[in-house]
Amino acid sequence: MRDVSDVFRLSNAYIASKAEVSDKTVDRIMAVNCDQDIMRSTARRIELVVLGPVSKHICDMDYNGGATEDRINTLLAENEHLKKENARYAKIIDKYLD
Repeated sequence: MRDVSDVFRLSNAYIASKAEVSDKTVDRIMAVNCDQDIMRSTARRIELVVLGPVSKHICDMDYNGGATEDRINTLLAENEHLKKENARYAKIIDKYLD
C-alpha cells in the first residue's frame, strides 16, 4: 500500500480522511510501525482508499463489461478468415507457377 500511495501521491492525511480513521493509525501502518494490532475492518477501509474497491481488476479484459473480450473474439475470427484467404492465394500462385 505504501508503494501505491507513493505512486499516486496520496498523503497520509488524505488517506485518513477518506478512510475515516485517525492520522496516527495511517502513519503507523504506512511506517510499518504497528506495536498494537489493527482491526481488520480499519485496515480494509485504508486498503479501499489506497488500492481501490475489489471490483476493479488489473486485467484489461475485465473492463468495459466484456467489450474487450468481444473485440478479441472478433479479431481472432478475422485472423482465421485471413489465414484461409492466404492459403487460397498461395494455391492460386502455385497453380500459375506450375
